[in-house]
Amino acid sequence: MPVAIDANALTYLIEAMDPAYDPNSDDPALAQERISMLRAFLYVGISFHVLPQVKSEYMCISKIDWRELHDHIKEALLTEVDWNLDPQTMLCKKNLFMSFHNKEKDCQVLAEAEAANMTTLLTRDDKFIQRLASATTVHIVYPSEFWQSQNMRAGSDPKWEPSPSNPLHGKNWWRV
Repeated sequence: MPVAIDANALTYLIEAMDPAYDPNSDDPALAQERISMLRAFLYVGISFHVLPQVKSEYMCISKIDWRELHDHIKEALLTEVDWNLDPQTMLCKKNLFMSFHNKEKDCQVLAEAEAANMTTLLTRDDKFIQRLASATTVHIVYPSEFWQSQNMRAGSDPKWEPSPSNPLHGKNWWRV
């Protein structure tokens, strides 16, 4: 199940992994997405794919330590899509998608997701979903919608569990 994530979904995953993260002090809608990213990562046991445009976006983060954290998480835990994506094909697809949605970076991410044969792209961008979902074979959904589609039962064991030395190990908010 090849699942790509946009830059915001990557940030949600990183924020949820932070030992100081407390969903109870977060905006409820954002907490739902952050928790869903972490749960999908741990329980479904897939490695999210980071597309070239997503890497390009997080590499532009001005705060060096935050940018490096994104890169370290990507390097250690995720799969970077660095396939030879034909530039002309990408340009044609991006331009096609831009006839539905005016954000060039979003359209580039979707063009790359299609070219890389992703089945799903996780984002919390409403306009991205509304304008492009019907223009592609890639299923574009919120992280929470993806998580709910996995039908994990309460008490299920995660495929990957934080080790006892990881601060998340002792927290229960991410468990189902």
